[in-house]
Amino acid sequence: MHIVILILSVLATIFIAYAVAGISSFFFGSGRLDFVVFGLLGGIISGVSALILWQKFFLPQPTKKEKDS
Repeated sequence: MHIVILILSVLATIFIAYAVAGISSFFFGSGRLDFVVFGLLGGIISGVSALILWQKFFLPQPTKKEKDS
């Protein structure tokens, strides 16, 4: 599961780089709105899924403590 979370995190970075490339292409006159949309959607989806998996499998779950009577 570590590898899956690592891959999703790296993919989130790559997708956000696509979004930045699409936004920066507007400065050169040939804007690529498809890069921006593709990058933002992919980055958000893979980033959120990596966080959900990390929270589900690797954060310690709280346990119920019985009160001493």
